[in-house]
Amino acid sequence: MRRECVVLTTILLFSQQGVPSVQPKPKPSASGPATALRRSNAAQTAPRDISFAEAQPVLQDFADDLPDDLKTLPSGQIPAVWSDYVRRHDSETRARLLQGDEDSLVNLLLFGTSFTHQPRLTDEFVTQAEHAPASATASVSENNEAVRVLDTRVEDMARALANPGTNERIAYMRRLLEKKGLAFESPASRVKVRQYLIGSVARVRQEFQEYRKTVEAARATGDLNTELAVRSTLFQKRGISLDTSIMPDYALEEALKLMLDHHLIAKGSIRRVAVVGPGLDFTDKQEGYDFYPQQTTQPFALIDSLLRLGLCRKGDIQVTSLDISLRVNQHLDRTRQRARQGLSYVLQLPLKSDRVWEPGARAFWQHMGEFIGSPTIPVAVPSSAGKIEIRALRIPPEVVLQVAARDLNVVWQRANLPSDERYDLVIATNILVYYDEFQQALALANLQSMIRQNGFLLTNNGLPEVSTLQMKQLGHSSTPYSDRAADGDHIIWYQHSPK
Repeated sequence: MRRECVVLTTILLFSQQGVPSVQPKPKPSASGPATALRRSNAAQTAPRDISFAEAQPVLQDFADDLPDDLKTLPSGQIPAVWSDYVRRHDSETRARLLQGDEDSLVNLLLFGTSFTHQPRLTDEFVTQAEHAPASATASVSENNEAVRVLDTRVEDMARALANPGTNERIAYMRRLLEKKGLAFESPASRVKVRQYLIGSVARVRQEFQEYRKTVEAARATGDLNTELAVRSTLFQKRGISLDTSIMPDYALEEALKLMLDHHLIAKGSIRRVAVVGPGLDFTDKQEGYDFYPQQTTQPFALIDSLLRLGLCRKGDIQVTSLDISLRVNQHLDRTRQRARQGLSYVLQLPLKSDRVWEPGARAFWQHMGEFIGSPTIPVAVPSSAGKIEIRALRIPPEVVLQVAARDLNVVWQRANLPSDERYDLVIATNILVYYDEFQQALALANLQSMIRQNGFLLTNNGLPEVSTLQMKQLGHSSTPYSDRAADGDHIIWYQHSPK
């Protein structure tokens, strides 16, 4: 077993994800030595596929546990097929984003309030509906309020998909379903849409039932390493979703505090940061709010935490998103383009008010953004969204321009960064869970090449130990969010420690 024995994270706390980016085109400038140097640096740092030689430490460590499509090959043939193998799996990884979008459609159907006035089908609502007293004269669907609400939500969403108007989430999902061959013009086509929606809900529910069974079986062994290995690769065959929330950012801040206390990280030492799969607040699997514009929060929450802890200096921090999602990368690029025009970026920060939050979690929500922005008027919360507190944060253009997007698949790609441009800190929360151990080990090798010596990787996944790599676990921290069972996160600290 290659995994370290550490405290475990929970099945319901996996979110974001992430990957390709579209860099804005540089403005034309006169040619000359400086321009040539910039072009040379750009070429040097452009993402490229991991070579066989660079992957060899992982291949050697996994010699007895290679993926099936490599295991059947004589070892001497692997170098010859490696380039094609990497390109094929990179394409397959990116194709999983489509399935992730279909999963997000289910979250939108269950939780969204922008297309319906029906109650949100949260776990709490479903539990209450299942325990409501039944009427002897009512039908099954009338007795089960959750079934009735789902039926009505399906009808409302089908109607909204036929006429999305200015609803950006519904409009995106319509385009997604059109690519799958669904139409909306005739009554017959809309029947197929409703059937697809109901089938998707059933599929996702079945998948999560299987995930729970898998985790329970691993827990029953009594072996923490086995349970961690199962949890850390739980979504390896699932679509890659972009959903996100701010609570993992709270767990990251708590981890950084503890590292400071242990003198593992120095104040003012962080200048370059990468966030793997920062996510897009489209509609997540826990709350699924859709009453405000899409946004990405983690890069900005991270800058705020680093400033609060004194780990970076104001104006001297650059955050790079490493993501394969065109949607994430284009969102960040558009945000930067608006910032160049002097426009700020507004984040909406909702918080369920009917949950008993840990004091630290609530304080993080209350103060997040104080070092990078200013309060502004939040959007109105619809009554159907439930009991929610909300605050809004206006981030000025100069801070927005500290965040850039890069299209890079950390499993199959890396960038040749000069030593003075390597990352001091890399964050990867709720993203590596979408890969198996071999792929996670490749990601660790790629990240090592982009992290400076003695730099750090923080993740809420236990990653494989690869004896020939220099990424070593330093420690871990556990952060509860609320009084709900297993509502929290576990952050593991890795350091690039040359032998």
